[in-house]
Amino acid sequence: MRINACTREQDDTLRLACFDRAAEPQAAAPKRMSATVTAIDKRPRGELVVTLDNGQVWAQKNADRYFPLEVGDPVAILAGSLGSFRLISGSRATAVTRVQ
Repeated sequence: MRINACTREQDDTLRLACFDRAAEPQAAAPKRMSATVTAIDKRPRGELVVTLDNGQVWAQKNADRYFPLEVGDPVAILAGSLGSFRLISGSRATAVTRVQ
């Protein structure tokens, strides 16, 4: 994270300038994105790895006991707080992280 680099700066003026740069707004990511599932794989512990028609690949953070998802299903990726994301399919949602 950019802020971690700032904490190592010894010079007060340079450290403040580093924090100012780190606090600058980044390009805003969309809050919600819709796509269609083109492939589904599983990791060894059962977490789903979902490929979307836009080329993005998302993986579940934790394996859910039951998360029905099939190739061709429409899904949404919803941005949450602190950089978190949820994959929504129908009335179900699961925490995901972007792989590609």
